[in-house]
Amino acid sequence: VYADMRFQEAQAFSDNPQAGLREEVVGLDKYLDTIRRDPDEDFYYLNLGRTLMNTADLLRSQGAPLGEAAPTARVDELLRLGDIDDVSQFITSKSPLALMSYAEAVLARARDLNPLNKDHYANLARLNSFWYTWTGDPARINQAVKRYEEATSVAPNDVAIANERASAVALLGTYTEKQGDAAGAKAYYAQAEQILDRSKAVDPRFNDTAGRLAEVYRLQGKLVEATPLYTATLAVSPHQFDQNIEAIATSYKAQPELLRQIQQAYIVAAAARPTDANLQAIAGIMSVRAGDLEGAVKVYAAAVAAAPGRLDFVRNYTLVLSDTRRYPEALAQAQQGLNTVQQQGEQADQQELATFQFLVGLLQQKAAGGQ
Repeated sequence: VYADMRFQEAQAFSDNPQAGLREEVVGLDKYLDTIRRDPDEDFYYLNLGRTLMNTADLLRSQGAPLGEAAPTARVDELLRLGDIDDVSQFITSKSPLALMSYAEAVLARARDLNPLNKDHYANLARLNSFWYTWTGDPARINQAVKRYEEATSVAPNDVAIANERASAVALLGTYTEKQGDAAGAKAYYAQAEQILDRSKAVDPRFNDTAGRLAEVYRLQGKLVEATPLYTATLAVSPHQFDQNIEAIATSYKAQPELLRQIQQAYIVAAAARPTDANLQAIAGIMSVRAGDLEGAVKVYAAAVAAAPGRLDFVRNYTLVLSDTRRYPEALAQAQQGLNTVQQQGEQADQQELATFQFLVGLLQQKAAGGQ
């Protein structure tokens, strides 16, 4: 009972969408205490592993060097951490890749405790997929595909896991293509399409499948085939491509008419969700890449209205206002961003501070007509 109470406390911190490093550390400390009290419950290890992955990604997103893996990482080393101060010191002393090594050890322990649980294989696959996207290490994408195969052998009709497997196989195809093996790449792409075709047959109403197939087509340069799948998916699941937005825009650079179709799908989705700041910002990125600066102004304005504290949104809104020669409005946004950074005091990001100081100075000149 006590272990379950500690587990619920850990989830309250680690599952918070706004969780920062402090919350992740608290969650890790509570998960470790949970496991010490019930070391044979695989579900506890699963959540500990996920939290370690999230912490590694958080450090990476904050600019920490990837560092090196920790091949000798052991679960017992984590369990010996005495209190939250030890956990905090451990986390801050490790690189993102070292933390991923510990996450891998934890998820492997979960699998060993319950080898019939599909989620353990799937989480190991996800870890390896993330690792590959960070480093480009081919051993990791091969390992991801292997773990997904194990997961689907345990649960052959789980279309969510099957679709993730298809995406991993497609990534392996892209890597193989870059190595000059066109025939091998074609075979991987065909396998990915076959997996997704089966998913459609098993569950025709599962929205994720069309978007996955769009990505497989895009990786092969089949943009005409991919476009209607993107637009259909965005109508029901507008955040499905958040992690790939720049890659999509780059792939469509030579096909502006097709890119505008995807951009318009984002505009429609954003209009239906005016308080979804992230979606507004993504629509802004796509609008800029599609050459629709007026459209970008509208959605970035909505993004800033929904999340005024997001300095990246304020910065991008400032830039599109400047690009459309709305200099007084751009100056007001730049000043707002500068004020926000300055209010952070010693915690302020110095690069962000310098950026807004530069923008304020530049836009003061432009607003005064001194270009």
